[in-house]
Amino acid sequence: MAKTHIAIVGGGMTATYMLKHIIEQGNKDIAVTIFEKNPKVGPGMAYSRRHVNKEHLANSGSQEIPDLEKPLHEWLRDKSDAWLEAHNIKREEITAGSIYPRVVLGSYFEDQFQQLVKNAKQRGIEVNVYDDTEVKDVIDDPDKNKVAVLAQTKGEGDRKEQFDKVVIATGHVWPEKGKIKGFYDSPWPIEKISRQLNHPVAVIGTSLSGVDTVLTLADKHGKFERDVNGKLQYK
Repeated sequence: MAKTHIAIVGGGMTATYMLKHIIEQGNKDIAVTIFEKNPKVGPGMAYSRRHVNKEHLANSGSQEIPDLEKPLHEWLRDKSDAWLEAHNIKREEITAGSIYPRVVLGSYFEDQFQQLVKNAKQRGIEVNVYDDTEVKDVIDDPDKNKVAVLAQTKGEGDRKEQFDKVVIATGHVWPEKGKIKGFYDSPWPIEKISRQLNHPVAVIGTSLSGVDTVLTLADKHGKFERDVNGKLQYK
């Protein structure tokens, strides 16, 4: 029986859980190819170090993250003291309900993705991962009942492969620049407001992205200190 070749465009959380679902089906007649334009597969936009900084907290604890190979809090307990200290995490305070910086979850999802790939191969399921590879086009061929993916790996030429099915898992796509000078449609990637700004800044919206923006600006333009009475102040 010929294998069914599935392409997943995007290597974030959607791709991770899609791969987990395929593994759980146990069908060895499936071959999976994952395309991710960034160097790391797993973190996605929400937890990638390119998009978020150390001051950005996740909005979910371990108990709210659907099961992967190992729960977040158990994974953290396996980390070294030096790693935990570098991420400002106290081992005795690790719980299933604790909230951690998004970069921590990025490392977690990257590791869990790698574990899933190992799991798949151990079960005889073929998995190919192209990181640093940007998909340029997806071309449907209804006569052959195939879909072609045109992609380019960084430092290499174009590649074109045919698949039986393609799953689009690209998530959010944020514009690098706004159409109006001085106005950003989105704060992401966060690097565009991570520099020193010597002027007033207006933030439209109080969602998690709005909170993240304020945290980034606060981190770049001052610091929190406690006075002699222990009261926390921002300078």
